[in-house]
Amino acid sequence: MGDLKRRAELIRVIQAQGGVVPDRPRPVVSIEDFFTGNAEQASIGPNLTNHPGIAVFERVLRQLRERAEVQEVLLAIAEVVEEEGFTDWPFADVVIIMASSSAQEIAHHLRELRPDKVGEGWGPASRSPHAPEAQAGMQVFFAWWD
Repeated sequence: MGDLKRRAELIRVIQAQGGVVPDRPRPVVSIEDFFTGNAEQASIGPNLTNHPGIAVFERVLRQLRERAEVQEVLLAIAEVVEEEGFTDWPFADVVIIMASSSAQEIAHHLRELRPDKVGEGWGPASRSPHAPEAQAGMQVFFAWWD
């Protein structure tokens, strides 16, 4: 279980974007919003054999965002359960990266996280109207964990 106050704050950020609605673009959140207070491995990459852990996901994504060729790294929220007494962290299976790199370079930087697929575009997340526009020279890439 993660920090319940931080979970509630994250859910407010997600709800401010309209929440998770089938057949609509997913809400996107920052690395800080997603990982601060999050202690649940099942919140990202849950099907990985030998999951590297939440701290490793956060470290790798922060390091990627710090690279000069990277504009932004966001997490696309796929599921939020808001039932009474339910405390699981919101689930993200897609990371969005805006960068002037290639998909192969992005995959190389994410290799420790073992995404199932890295590709160009928004992938399964669809373009969120709440995400920043890619700056000149930047492309959008996605990393996805099945």
